[in-house]
Order: sequence, then C-alpha cells, then structure tokens
Amino acid sequence: MATFGQKIPTPLINYPSLGFYNFHHSGPTWPSYPGPDPIAAMVRGGRKHLVLTIHKVTDVIDGGEFVARSHRVEIPEGINAIGMHRITWPQMGAYIRREVGQMLAAANNTSIGELLVLRDRPTRYRTASQPEWLDRIAA
Repeated sequence: MATFGQKIPTPLINYPSLGFYNFHHSGPTWPSYPGPDPIAAMVRGGRKHLVLTIHKVTDVIDGGEFVARSHRVEIPEGINAIGMHRITWPQMGAYIRREVGQMLAAANNTSIGELLVLRDRPTRYRTASQPEWLDRIAA
C-alpha cells in the first residue's frame, strides 16, 4: 500500500498470508512522521531529505514493524506532497522490486533470482468496461 492515508480494516490487514505492508515517506529512523501527510510535516519541520520506508501494517496507523529503508532523497524548498511524490516514486522501482522480491523469496524458501515475479515487462491493460472474455479473443 502507498499514498492511501486512511485506516485499513483489521480483517483486510490480516488477510494476506505474507502480511500487509505500507510504503511510507519518512525520516531516516522508524517510526517517524506517521499519518496521512508525512511530506507536509517534513517540509514544515525543515527536513532536507526523506526516505521511503517499508513497514508492516497494523491496527495502529503507521505503527508497524520496520522492514526496509530506501536511499535518501532531497526535499526541494517549498515543495508540496504531489511534487515530492513526482520526484520520489520514479526513483523507487528498483528499491521496491528488490525488497519485495527478497520478502517473497524468503517466504518461498528460494533465491530472488528464481522468482518468476517482479520482472520489468510490458503489461497489457484493459479498461474496466472491457469484458475479460474480449482479452481472450484478442490474444
């Protein structure tokens, strides 16, 4: 989960067999800057850099166990959350693939190289109004 900003119901948190995780902009330590708008809090506080923290989701908003931290990203003066997201998210693909891949590999008792997921490849998307059977015909 990322950029959601709302409390997740407990049954949903408990549903995924490998856990429920959040990608949260934060300071260099966890927990820091919990809540729905950490970027605004960091800008108000005069912070110059942020990281993207992966943490487990619990019933306490942004209170879950630390999993991983990205490289530092500079916070430009006067930026808002939308602008900061436009800077950070394009940089995070490799970090997210690596960390999630390691979690999946550990859960499957295999190496990350053996996984058949998290590979960069084109994905065919369909609109919500396009019936699934049309995909099968077009393939």
